[in-house]
Amino acid sequence: MENRLAELRKSNGLTLKALADALGLKDNTLSQYETGKREPKIAMWERLAEFFEVPTPYLMGLSDDPLGWKQWEKQTGFSRKQIQDEITRLLATHHLTGNEPYYSQIGIAVIFLNGDGETDTGVKRYVDKQLQQLLNDVRSQYEDPQKIMELSKNHVDHAKTPAEKAVTIGQLIANAKDPSSIFFDDMDADVYNQISEIISNARKQIASIETK
Repeated sequence: MENRLAELRKSNGLTLKALADALGLKDNTLSQYETGKREPKIAMWERLAEFFEVPTPYLMGLSDDPLGWKQWEKQTGFSRKQIQDEITRLLATHHLTGNEPYYSQIGIAVIFLNGDGETDTGVKRYVDKQLQQLLNDVRSQYEDPQKIMELSKNHVDHAKTPAEKAVTIGQLIANAKDPSSIFFDDMDADVYNQISEIISNARKQIASIETK
């Protein structure tokens, strides 16, 4: 079966040289790809498909579905109707302008359906992730690298099995019975606990906000 490389190049108004230059390929190499005299590696097929914003199987001539609906449904768990309805909603609420390639609109719709777009739920998730990162950053400001290394060395020296020796430093820190034991000596664990409590409460309050 013939691939659709030449067809898509021409439909996009590109000369062989223009496409080759855009991809950093030689004209002759691209010409051989189009005629089937030379087979691109899968990474190149994927790069070409991304350039034309079509599914790789469609570009290769293995599928007649230029939007890859079956792939989208299989990979996301959303039906074609769900995605199309979401695109309609996004256009009506101006999250999409309608100028985006349809393939991109599908991808954006899936993001929103997963709750990660510019929605109330998406913003809640975003803020929660930022607060979790802030909590981690605060803790790292208190942790003494030298004490952490001592904790790791002590664990390795006393580990009896390969599984115990394979425990990461991050796991050791997370499982520490007294987190303050690895803090800098001149930093107050009570202050850390108060800051952590404020951030943790903020996460709980945001999680409790009801969305439509």
